[in-house]
This record gives sequence, C-alpha cells and structure tokens, in this order.
Amino acid sequence: MMKTSFAVAVLLSISLLNPTARAQETEGSQGGTKIRSADVFDGPTIEFFSMTQIKPNGKTPGGPGGHADIYIKGMCKDYTKAYPALIPCKDVKSFPPGLEHNGVGISIDNDFVTTGFVVVPGHELFVHGPKVIGKLDDEEIERLIKEATRLRIFEGVKVKESLVSSALPPDQYLREVIKNAIGTDIAMRYGRSLVGVEMRSNESVLQNIADYANKFNKPFVTLQKPYTWSGTYGNCAHLSAGILFQACIRNGIPSWQPWYKQIFNLALPRNGLSTLQTLVHRGGRTFIQELFSNGKSGIEFESIRKNELWWGLLKEGKTLPVGLGAISTDYPTYKGDGLYADDLKVSRLPHKILGANQFSDNVLKNPAFTDLDYNLVFWGKIYEKAWFASLAKWMTTQDPTEKAERKLYHEWVGREIQAYRNAMNVMTLGACEVRTNPAINPATGEI
Repeated sequence: MMKTSFAVAVLLSISLLNPTARAQETEGSQGGTKIRSADVFDGPTIEFFSMTQIKPNGKTPGGPGGHADIYIKGMCKDYTKAYPALIPCKDVKSFPPGLEHNGVGISIDNDFVTTGFVVVPGHELFVHGPKVIGKLDDEEIERLIKEATRLRIFEGVKVKESLVSSALPPDQYLREVIKNAIGTDIAMRYGRSLVGVEMRSNESVLQNIADYANKFNKPFVTLQKPYTWSGTYGNCAHLSAGILFQACIRNGIPSWQPWYKQIFNLALPRNGLSTLQTLVHRGGRTFIQELFSNGKSGIEFESIRKNELWWGLLKEGKTLPVGLGAISTDYPTYKGDGLYADDLKVSRLPHKILGANQFSDNVLKNPAFTDLDYNLVFWGKIYEKAWFASLAKWMTTQDPTEKAERKLYHEWVGREIQAYRNAMNVMTLGACEVRTNPAINPATGEI
C-alpha cells in the first residue's frame, strides 16, 4: 500500500471532513489541493485535459477548438537531453540537484518551432501555477518565469519569430518565451478553464509512451524541420490520443497521413474528452446501449471482453482505466486576472459514439465520477457484487476457452477490490466513512 506522509494525511482529512472546503477547492480560488487519484493509488496515473479557447486581452485569440494536454504521474523530464524529452521516472539514474519530480505535463503549442511539445515537471505548476489570490501581476509573472527557468522547461525551445525576436539576448529571449507560454503550457488556469479525466495506468506502458512521444518530437528537436502546427495534422489532440493509445486506454488517431486521408481523422480536445468519459465512466456504451443496459455499470465481463486494448491489459494482470479511480476533473479559470478574457468557449464536433457529448455534459453533476471518496464507495460496492457473480459464472461455465477468460476476469475483479481497500486505507484510515456511505444508485451513480 502506498505510504502517505503526515502532511498529506492531514490534507486528506481536512478535505474529507469539510464539504465546504471541498466545494471551494472545486471552485478553485487557489486550486491545487483537491484530492487526486494520483495521491491515493499506487502506480502511474494519466490525466487528459480539454481546455477552452485562450483570449489574451488586446491580442489574437486562440483557436475555437481549445487545447488538449496530458499529465502523467510516473513519467519524468529527461534532463540528459538539451531539449524536451520523456523518460519513465523509474529509469532516471539521478536528477540534477533540486529537480526531483515524479510526474510531468506534456503540452503542444502552435507557437513552437524547435519542438512539438514541452515537458513540465509537477502538476501544480502545470495546471495551477503559484497562484496567490489577486491578479496575474508582474510579481506573479516573475514567480512563473523563475520557476520555469529553474526547471529548464523551455531549454532549447524557439518560437515563431513574429512572437519573440531571436535578436534578443538569450536571457531576455527565454523570459519572453515563458511569458508567452502562460495559460497554455504552464499555469494553464490563468488563461483557460480545464475539464479532464484522471485514470489509473501501468508502469509497463510508460516506456511505450516515452518512445512514441520522443519519436513524434525527433524531427523538430534535431532541427530536421520546424514544427508547424495544423488543425488537421499532429496537433495537441492527436498527440494526446496517441499517448492514450500507447497506454492502452483508447484507440489512437493517425497524425501524419496525406491530407485526403487525414481529413477523416480530425481531432478536437472536447471530443477526446467525451470519448474518455464515455469509456471510463460507462464502458463505452452508446446512448441506445445505455437505455437498454438494465442497470449495468460498464465493467461487466462482456463490456471488458469486447475492448481489445483493455482485455489485453487484463490478460497481463494489469490495471484498467475504467471505474475505480477514474475521476473527471474541473479546474475553472482564474477570474479577473486582467491579461485574459473570462468569456471562454470551446467547440466540438458530433461524436461517433451516440450520446457521448450529452453524457460528457452531465458527468460533472455526478459525484461518483468527480469526487474520489464517493467514487471509492460507489465502485467498491459494484466490485464486491461482481466478485460473487463472476465467481459463479466462472465455476459454472463449460466451454474451456470461455471458462479461462471468466477466470481471468474474476481475478481482475479481485485485484480491483484490493485496490479499493488499499485506497480506502490511504484516505486517512477510512475517513470516507464520514460520508456515512451515501446511498448511491448503482445503476446511475446518482446520490
């Protein structure tokens, strides 16, 4: 079971015992204290973000499709490279003094030229920034520049000449690059509202993710060609989908096909969010399937078996991203910072999974999908029932092939129950019970 420091235990206790504080955290006046699955579960977690359009006051706004980023606990910035690169944290031999970390954000920016993305150590800086109540003033900007410089986030990064002149002295050039990145690549809540999905993952996929992302970036960091952002090719939503495919969470989206093929593989951040929420909260069921689900939760044998990526994980004894610990996150933009407009919007396309967009719109109203302590109680009860049902089905199945598969599924349910119990222990020795096991409809997740 994951060890929790005294400070983290106190934080968890206060948050669970004080619903008002929890509500304030969701509103996000300061932002970084909400309990995350990464704080509670052993092993890696992956959080996908869909963000609104950015609107710098007095400047050209960002694209209406918004922005997509990924944060991975268990992935690190490779400080042996003089440009942005990924390495699984377990493979880091040693960090430069003071630069230790255990998770990074990965952000594409259409302003970049010598890289497709940057690697940002730490969830707090990536999402929230060192926010002090007030405006994004010169003092706050200086804090961000100092921290981003210390972490070497923009080392080797050049941007479009129209944004920052290459004639500037190196120190001044770096300052301007960092200032330009606020709200998109670091401290995203200064310029955007974020909705995301955090999911459990596996150590075994981290090398595949690093290889994929580093290969994606190689032509740009080796100066073979400049990175050129496109709404059709290799953008933030394509990279995110590719990373999630390497993690065996969802199918990828081709990034660099000829235009006449790529036009059928458009990727928008908000559609990617709908896809993930439909997958991890209800097993990928369409609206019609949901109507006839008869109270099923989405983690039944039939649902898992038809998802080849998830079934592959299950056969290897790995963690699946569905259900337990799958949390939709909501980080509103900081209001009234002066540098950015507050009337933020985001566009999306009709979704191929019927009803996925509508389901996504309602996810944040359901505490079983948004609040970790409710999520644990909700899925813990479902898995305990599933354990007995899967045992009976395994023991009574006659066909040898299906019987072997039923056994694998039953063993996975058992692992989920153990993960649930471990997480409950980490949540300050059962502090979730302060909620007195709220009555939740297993079929809908509603309180």
